[in-house]
This record gives sequence, C-alpha cells and structure tokens, in this order.
Amino acid sequence: AFNLTGYDVKSQMRKSYYSSNATAEFSATISNPVDGIITLTMGSDVTANVPAGRYVYDVIIKSPSNAVTRVLEGIVNIIPQVTKF
Repeated sequence: AFNLTGYDVKSQMRKSYYSSNATAEFSATISNPVDGIITLTMGSDVTANVPAGRYVYDVIIKSPSNAVTRVLEGIVNIIPQVTKF
C-alpha cells in the first residue's frame, strides 16, 4: 500500500487522448489514505448525458509537494440501456 495522506486525486474521461475537453469527470476521493485506497464514482445524472461509445480515462494523484503521477488508466465503454421499465 502507498500512503496517500495529504495527496489530492483527480480523474477524467475523454473521447480520446487528444481531446481538449473532458467528456465527464469522475468524483474521485481518497477513501482510505493510509492504505492508499482511491474511490471513483459517477452519478447517473452525469452518465445520462454521455453519448454511447468508447472513452479513455486516467487517475492522477498530486503529492503535497505538487508532484503529479498517473496511477491508473484505461478504457470506458458506455453502452445504452436496452431493457426499459
């Protein structure tokens, strides 16, 4: 585990690595700093406005001395709902 006490975290989703604007931003929190646990969430009010498709995301942390490090990256697939109530 990496102690994240005093760190900040941020995470965004974009259509591509070259997109100048974020499609959406995750709510990123350090839920357990001592154990280095980061929690990402995105509410249905946000995802409802994201068009179906493939997106990239990353998670960055900023140390108390302002050093920025990418700790995670990946792909998000937004698939429209099929079954309706």
